[in-house]
Amino acid sequence: FLGVLLSAPVDCRVLMNVVKDRLSYKIKDTNCSVGRGLGLVAEMGKEKVPASLIIGPGCSTVTVPVEQMTSHVRIPVLSPGASSRVLSGKPLFA
Repeated sequence: FLGVLLSAPVDCRVLMNVVKDRLSYKIKDTNCSVGRGLGLVAEMGKEKVPASLIIGPGCSTVTVPVEQMTSHVRIPVLSPGASSRVLSGKPLFA
């Protein structure tokens, strides 16, 4: 399924229109909290069908540890809102 971690209330209708019936997805809000973000990723790992992609979170402070956690299980994270230069480090996240 597609995991979506948000860092602020966002209108998700656009995303829902894109994926419609093609994907299973869950949308969760991290509230820009590292602990909440990591907890949500851990919950996603316990699903019968684990996440194959995570979109978000939008805060770099949450994205960096989420990327580090998911890189060990080869789940890509797309986070267009995160702007930290650390996230460009291929050796860290490849």
